[in-house]
Amino acid sequence: MPAIQSGAHYYFGTDKNTDIHEIIWDKEDEFLFRLESGMTDTVHQLLIDFQDYCRSRDDLTLADLKYYYHHLTDASLLILR
Repeated sequence: MPAIQSGAHYYFGTDKNTDIHEIIWDKEDEFLFRLESGMTDTVHQLLIDFQDYCRSRDDLTLADLKYYYHHLTDASLLILR
């Protein structure tokens, strides 16, 4: 399902033929730096910026976002440890 489609319930499933679109967010390095620096207000604003970026791309699916958020979470956890 497209990432910007709204609905009350979401079901996620993939098959082996599903291609994941690579997300390249040009502010990822800044996000990680600000996170490490403890700049919570800036981190929050950057996450809003990322949401706006995702909404501007019609080709992204929920699976694409799921995989990118996993990547971003893993990178964040390395910093926060």
